[in-house]
Amino acid sequence: MAREANAAVKALDIRIFQYLQFGPSDTPVHYAVAALFNASDPAYGVFGWNYLADWALGHREVVSFQGDSGMVTLVSATAASSSSTPNALEVPTNLSVYCRLCIQYTTLLMTVVATITCGYCLLVRFWLEGINVTELNRVGAVVWVGRPLLCVRSLVAVALLSTASVSLVQVGGNTMTQAFNDSPPLLLTLLSGSEATWLVLVLSDFGSVYTRNETNAYAFLSVVLVWLIATIQRIVAPVTPVVTVARTCVTAAFDEQLQCHAGDVRIGSPARLMQTVVAAACVTVTCFAVVRRWWPQTLPKHKLSLLVTSGAHYLFDKKNWIGDDVWYLDAPSAFLTGLLSVCTAEATYVFDIKTWRCHRLERDVVSKGPLDAQRFKSAVPLVE
Repeated sequence: MAREANAAVKALDIRIFQYLQFGPSDTPVHYAVAALFNASDPAYGVFGWNYLADWALGHREVVSFQGDSGMVTLVSATAASSSSTPNALEVPTNLSVYCRLCIQYTTLLMTVVATITCGYCLLVRFWLEGINVTELNRVGAVVWVGRPLLCVRSLVAVALLSTASVSLVQVGGNTMTQAFNDSPPLLLTLLSGSEATWLVLVLSDFGSVYTRNETNAYAFLSVVLVWLIATIQRIVAPVTPVVTVARTCVTAAFDEQLQCHAGDVRIGSPARLMQTVVAAACVTVTCFAVVRRWWPQTLPKHKLSLLVTSGAHYLFDKKNWIGDDVWYLDAPSAFLTGLLSVCTAEATYVFDIKTWRCHRLERDVVSKGPLDAQRFKSAVPLVE
């Protein structure tokens, strides 16, 4: 490395500068320059390396003076380094703050929804369709968080998957950027890979009005495949930061202000972001085509209701909850789709948070035995 540094310095033709005056103070002043490394005086190389070390540590500067009759590149005298704290108002962090708040809001809200759903399970003594509770993200998030925020949440998740982790570390008197090259634990990799499934959830929800009966089958298959692809991507080809050091300076005001650009640190990969988005979209469309062609689905027949979303209509399991052509929705599942219910002997009172309307639903208890009577007792009849 010493030879490479020596060759680089010779290519830059870095020199030292000294004023010379021979005789009294009124004699002419001359200036002399000498190469930092001189083959005829190898002992002086010790001082040359000291100059280079000071330059690398930021205690000296190397400046190129270019004029009409030539140019000279000189190393400056030593100068005490100064440090300053950047103005927080000048750092563009608004977008990242909003994205973080979006993630925190959706996570907190879904935690509350999951907690209340568990409370409903206790209230109805677990007379419910258990598989419906697993649709917390695909149904509950769409209703309680909303599609716009879920779109933002999915894009933020994909952006985070396309970003590497770097940190500033101090080594001696220098501050340097260091990337985390250690492979994360497998569990953490699996959890981070699952973030890509948010985009699939949004795409499948938007497409449920067209995919209809096949929504449940292809959406589940798409989530599994995209999760697997994102995890393999992070293991096989993790995103790595790219650091470019190329200092360029422009004189804004001579002897007053110098604007310099030292280089770039790129921690994100736009190509990886586009790959993830395209992969999620292609997998979703392909899975729907495969299910539609080779695995067509049929749903139980019943009266349609406007109280549930299209996602709940096509994703919830309802085959054991239909009586007299009416779909009875258990209380935990009803809460996931935005229906807060209170059941009495005569009617069921429902508050629909999607439309902010209260409904009184007449109920004819369907009973084929004591177990069915208990099961339908707290269910919401979807008759409107």
